[in-house]
Amino acid sequence: MIRRRGRAMGWKDFLKRFEHHGLGLRRIMAGAAVVLALGLPMGEAKAQTQEAAACVQRIGNDTLRAAQVGSAQAFYSVIRQHTDSDAVAMFSLGQYRKLLPDERRSDYVRLIELFIAQTFADNYRKFRAAEIVVEGVAPQGNTYNVQTKLIFLGGRPSQKVIWRVTPDCKIIDVNVTNVWLGQLLRSSVTGAIQKGGQRIDAAFTYLAPSGAAPDVKINR
Repeated sequence: MIRRRGRAMGWKDFLKRFEHHGLGLRRIMAGAAVVLALGLPMGEAKAQTQEAAACVQRIGNDTLRAAQVGSAQAFYSVIRQHTDSDAVAMFSLGQYRKLLPDERRSDYVRLIELFIAQTFADNYRKFRAAEIVVEGVAPQGNTYNVQTKLIFLGGRPSQKVIWRVTPDCKIIDVNVTNVWLGQLLRSSVTGAIQKGGQRIDAAFTYLAPSGAAPDVKINR
């Protein structure tokens, strides 16, 4: 997208970092630790963790179906239904959140949705699995980290994916190949703003496919 020296790279650079960046996974906490961390009665804590597990099972199944299609539009539908897009978008701006005018907020949120959809589409093989299995649930503040395993056919090794979801079953981050995508997105967006003279327009330029306008539709 943007390749000149001193200027931010675009979504292809993000994808390259997605493929090669690595962070260590933390082990999922046991059920008793979940109860202690939430400070809830045993029955209520168990019910909430079961609800989070069921929630991610539904999200995972929809994601696997989108991967069978392999298009950005298929993943976009999943993101629109299951993601707290506003929270993800505001998190991506980091310390520059105050630069985003209220009248441009909806445009920015939509660009984030399209950007994530394209990222998933370009990595659809990571999610083209035969089955997704929930392995554990751990509290993370007022959210839940749900660890899953993607089961592939043909002898391909299984892959762990961690979904961070809110109590009302909305995704706010995903860990794939040991990378928290929300944190990587924030690093990329804030880096683009820094290189763009601390201007919010730099974030819009970074996120727009091929430098297109913010209302671009991804149908490829």
